[in-house]
Amino acid sequence: MIFYPPYPAGIFASEDMQPWIYGNGGDYAWWGGRVVLALLQHGLVAEAYEALSPMIDRVIRDRDFNEWYDRDGKPCGATHFRGAAGMLGLACQKLMQFNERWS
Repeated sequence: MIFYPPYPAGIFASEDMQPWIYGNGGDYAWWGGRVVLALLQHGLVAEAYEALSPMIDRVIRDRDFNEWYDRDGKPCGATHFRGAAGMLGLACQKLMQFNERWS
């Protein structure tokens, strides 16, 4: 489960759920890929491209698929994260299918 914007400190009983700690804030490409797919399902191609672009830029910059990014854009969690790779790959594939229809 991911919360964004993050809940403030003290909301959860667990000390592990502080703002911008895993699950309470952050940017998760595997989730972002799903958002891109939903945009495409509704025909919002320009919006999907706009949402996907920064995620792909980070993959290129970091030369890796990271699990998540903190608010400063620093990679966190697992590297070589298959969930991010799979969802971003699928989002790219679906976006290219829209491009093929318009060509």
